[in-house]
Amino acid sequence: MQPFTRSATGMHSLLPLLRTSHAPVVRSNYTPTTCPTSSVGPAPSLEIEDEVSGPITYCIAVGGGGLVSGIVAAARPEDHVVAVEPTGAATLHTSLDAGRPVDIEVNSIAGDSLGAARIGAIAWETLQESSVDSVVVDDDSIRQARAFLWREFRILVELGTAAALVPVLNGTVTPPSDGELCVVLCGANTHPTDL
Repeated sequence: MQPFTRSATGMHSLLPLLRTSHAPVVRSNYTPTTCPTSSVGPAPSLEIEDEVSGPITYCIAVGGGGLVSGIVAAARPEDHVVAVEPTGAATLHTSLDAGRPVDIEVNSIAGDSLGAARIGAIAWETLQESSVDSVVVDDDSIRQARAFLWREFRILVELGTAAALVPVLNGTVTPPSDGELCVVLCGANTHPTDL
């Protein structure tokens, strides 16, 4: 299945490359944070790398860490990965600060999709030694990013997914001058009536 692709060039200067990708569903007795195949990041990142020549800055919303750790594992040395979490569900950020996985109390509007109480063990092994940047965003910014995606692109995503776009909209992350910006939008478990 080809991923849905929509270029944002001309629509908004901070969004030269906007992608969504649909990873295959893996059904097993593992939890999402303990299953080795749940790190699905390599599939979309390798696809995108085939289409661009310069470095890529990825912005990815993080829950248990599977998607971001997969993208980190597949990223090229010149690529930059930004892990984005809600203030009230910052498992990776809190663990990186502590130097080890720690349990957190989840309290965020994106808690239903990004609300892992602890970073996954496989994700932690990958991310603790990487150069991933961890960014924390507030719930109001997540709501605004979700509304922006709908208003400007008619892309309907769940709140957790919209978190990935917040650092671009607020200027924390900018497109590299010699490469591309890729905001990974993974998750549309929502309904337009709650926009």
